[in-house]
Order: sequence, then structure tokens, then C-alpha cells
Amino acid sequence: MLAEFTMEELCQQADLIVEGHVKDTNISKGRLIVADDISIACSRHVVVIDNILKRPKYQVASQIFVVTLGATGDKISEEVEGEAKLEKGKDVILFLSKDFPVGQAEYTIFGGFQGKYAVVDLRHDRYVFGALVEDGTTLKNFRRIVKTNLGQGTLTATV
Repeated sequence: MLAEFTMEELCQQADLIVEGHVKDTNISKGRLIVADDISIACSRHVVVIDNILKRPKYQVASQIFVVTLGATGDKISEEVEGEAKLEKGKDVILFLSKDFPVGQAEYTIFGGFQGKYAVVDLRHDRYVFGALVEDGTTLKNFRRIVKTNLGQGTLTATV
């Protein structure tokens, strides 16, 4: 079972928070061994970064790889409950973990589906939807919420 996180926990515990778009998806990553006799298919997604909301101490490439559990393709269809799903061509905000060596531009989504937010154009504005903002909020307000939860603002961190 996946732990539930608050927005403050997502912001504080993620290594990197980015706005970007999914350039490519379901590039085979192979299998991840999760127990002695159990392995799970993994996918590797290319995400182009448009804006960094939380920057780590190391250099971040403008294009990164995001590894997710589960894969769909010609010969495989394996889903993992609670894992975020990325779709080619979609704009997203991602809360990421650096689970791979620094220097490799590979990350995982912190908190599974809770760490992925869709960014969509509605009513002449950009809106963000995800686990902690199911009814949506403007992109400008979401940025303010993240900044506040990182201790960089003074607004109440509610959505």
C-alpha cells in the first residue's frame, strides 16, 4: 500500500520538482527485481523541463528520464497500482526522487500517482489537476502553493 502524503511532505521530500512535457514514453527500461522471485517491468519516459520549482544542489539536464513501474507495449502489459502514468505529449508537474546515481538524468516520481499533476488549458488559463488538487487550481496558484510549502513564501498552503 502506498503512503499518503500532504503537499508539504511532497514538496519537502522530493529531490526535484519540475514543470515540463512528456516528449516520449514507454521506452523499455527492463525489469526491476522487487523480491527474490518477483520482478516488475519498468518504463522510461523522456520529459523536457520547462521550469524548475525545486532545484537540487546538482546540475539538472533540460531533458530527463523518468522511470515508472509497469509497462505497456507489443509484448507486455503490466500495471502497478498507485504508480503514476505518463502520456506522450502531455504537460505535467512532477515531484521527483533521485534514486539513480547523480550524473544520470534518471528519476522516479516521488509518491507514485500523488507526485504527478496534469497541466491543462481551460478558460484562457492553465490549470493543474492531481491527487491533492482534484478540483483543480490555476498554475500560478499551484506554483505559489509549492513555494509556500518549500518555506519560500508566507501564504497559507491550501488548495
